[in-house]
Amino acid sequence: MLSVSDIHFNPFHDSLVVSQLIKTKYQLWDTVFAKIQPKRVPAYDEETNFVLFDNILKHMKEHDLDITSVLLGGDILAHDFNQRFYTNTGISDKHDRDDFIYKTVGYISMKFRQAFPRTPIFFSLGNNDSYNGDYLLADNGEFLHNTTDLFYHNFIDPKGNNALPKPGFQTTYFEHGYYNINFPMVNNCLIIGLNTIFFSTNYPGATNPNDPGAKELYWLEQQLYNAKNDGKKVWLLLHIPPGVNVYPTQNNSTPSNINVSLQWKSAYNRQFLNLLDTYHHTIVGSFAGHTHMDDFRLITHQDPTHNTPLEYIHIIPSVAPTFGNNPAYQIVTLNANTGQLKETTTYYMDLKKMSPTIDKEYQYMTTYGVAPSLGGLLQLYPELLKDPSKLERYITYYPSSSKASSIESSWQWYWCGIGNLTPEEYTKAIKKLLESTHK
Repeated sequence: MLSVSDIHFNPFHDSLVVSQLIKTKYQLWDTVFAKIQPKRVPAYDEETNFVLFDNILKHMKEHDLDITSVLLGGDILAHDFNQRFYTNTGISDKHDRDDFIYKTVGYISMKFRQAFPRTPIFFSLGNNDSYNGDYLLADNGEFLHNTTDLFYHNFIDPKGNNALPKPGFQTTYFEHGYYNINFPMVNNCLIIGLNTIFFSTNYPGATNPNDPGAKELYWLEQQLYNAKNDGKKVWLLLHIPPGVNVYPTQNNSTPSNINVSLQWKSAYNRQFLNLLDTYHHTIVGSFAGHTHMDDFRLITHQDPTHNTPLEYIHIIPSVAPTFGNNPAYQIVTLNANTGQLKETTTYYMDLKKMSPTIDKEYQYMTTYGVAPSLGGLLQLYPELLKDPSKLERYITYYPSSSKASSIESSWQWYWCGIGNLTPEEYTKAIKKLLESTHK
């Protein structure tokens, strides 16, 4: 399985071609990009340009004969896409902007379909994937309506596969941006593509029973209930992971005064963790993106008398080097009967090299001595504190071997974020760890 996230494609990287892209059908954009000179990959803190996307897609395509499905973790569009459009074009018309957004997601989805013509591509929307801007996806809005057929044909259903009846996808994605589909990688398994924008602390509006986030969690509970009764397994694919948003938490805190920022609104964070607690025998794995880093989360019993991890969330590293990370993607192998991961192989592009190429970075089993499954991660998590060599590897691979966004001096904050997903748990854990490591 190919696992990729946070492409953040920036068609404005070369301002000289933007006007041509506007006038050209996205199916012919390659002819426009071919004129770009010089062909350089983006630097740290930039978004994905055509050169990086083309190179990494070609490298991923080398695995095509072995790939049976693709997971795309969201954020196709560059950050600040709307402002980039206005600045680079001088156009202020909303319809022209939306047309260009559609062409951009159309181009990226087309390129994935061309690269993997026989393979279903399962996706989750990212917070930048909308017409209205970051975290502003409209429920039952135009972006969802306009991309339903596009994503169904370019992502979900390769020619002749018929993995999901089209009306089923239209009903839930068309209105709310999430869906439920058979997952061919695992026997008797469903994959649920969630829309986590509605859960985010950055999504406007207060939580209430009529909020899109509340309705989505109710829908999710129904899907999990039905899957359990039908004896099916479930994989979850989401963009924004639940739990602590570590970077602002660290920057807004002191060792004695921890000011926890959550990725999701507190009520939704707690409700989701409770669902994972209730259906932990049904949910066998979860994938997320958003942080741009190579990481994982462990979900524990919400009953404090049973503090045993029940689930894991594998966080996919980013293609875009926006946060000082190196571009990366992963190849995942798993057990077709249990759905548990057996191995991940990470490929990356080291941007500090004069002529960056895409190379193998590491394999999980070889590096940590455990599989990236629930059992392996349960063993690895405490070992990171006890084994300096394993902690060093975690610190190195977290930003895909980039020194530009190293967590070497602040690793304690990120380690606590792995297994402590509520403000109370995190505050207790980070205070204890900081105290012990600073003695």
